[in-house]
Amino acid sequence: MTGTLRARARVGPAWLLLLARDQRRQIVGAVSSHAPYALAEAAGALVAPAAAASLLTQTRLLEHLAVAPEHRRRSLARRLLQEAATRHRAEPEVRLWFGFLDEREVDQAADVYRATGFRLVSSAGDLPAPANVLRHALNRRQGQWFWQEL
Repeated sequence: MTGTLRARARVGPAWLLLLARDQRRQIVGAVSSHAPYALAEAAGALVAPAAAASLLTQTRLLEHLAVAPEHRRRSLARRLLQEAATRHRAEPEVRLWFGFLDEREVDQAADVYRATGFRLVSSAGDLPAPANVLRHALNRRQGQWFWQEL
């Protein structure tokens, strides 16, 4: 694929949105990740405040990865994930990047995440610290967690 990857941080330094554009400047792919504010707040009600604070400052939550169907199988998702990881590594306190694939995404996306260095685990308790505090949260969704050290 020829084209560009553009980064935007609209909310602040703890939020990242990367957009991939084709030659006509049409958006054909995107990845979004951020500090896990809602998860840290929920965890704070269940675990020590320091553990919730570590989750917030030391991790980033990969929320969305999307590539237009006609642009798939061209390594665009891999490029987006690699660029996002590079940018998160530049954040001094961030050590871990993680996310969740619900059951309808696992078949399509798991290979992409594995190919870019993520590890898949079956429960939040299997995530490394500080994200493993999420094992205390109620999770009724079916799917798989994934993570990568930064």
